[in-house]
Amino acid sequence: MTKVKLNDQNIITAVLYGVIGVLLIVLRMGMLNVLMTIVGVLFLALGIYDCVRYFVHHSRTLTRGVVEALIGIVIIVCGWTITTWVIIIFGILLAIKGVLDLVNYVQQHRRDTTTFISIILLIVVGIILCIAPFAIGDIICIIVGILCIVNAVLALFGKTLA
Repeated sequence: MTKVKLNDQNIITAVLYGVIGVLLIVLRMGMLNVLMTIVGVLFLALGIYDCVRYFVHHSRTLTRGVVEALIGIVIIVCGWTITTWVIIIFGILLAIKGVLDLVNYVQQHRRDTTTFISIILLIVVGIILCIAPFAIGDIICIIVGILCIVNAVLALFGKTLA
């Protein structure tokens, strides 16, 4: 039996994977809210920093600073609206792709059950994303959270899934 040597990097990696996994399982799609808030605050802080730098050091960062600050504010204020629309558009595209694949499947007189089931699932997922954009998101977050926890355990042994 081989001995496992725990080092700082393995422990830190395991803790990070574990924390992210637990947060994804507990918060699910709420984790996106936390992430968008963090990204928005970072953009806003960077924008403020660049604006201050313009006035203190007379550098050419005012326009960039204002744009960064505006992006940060938009992400903080409108993040969920943007996310919802992106998910709905993605659902529409998936459903259209599924219908086109189904037409192609019928025209070619194929009888492959696996392909047919995959096409139907694609259409169903697309429709669900359009009707309830965050229903599938929770499931995906839970699965990714479980994978992160598995990765946390593996990281203790110096291995990962990816």
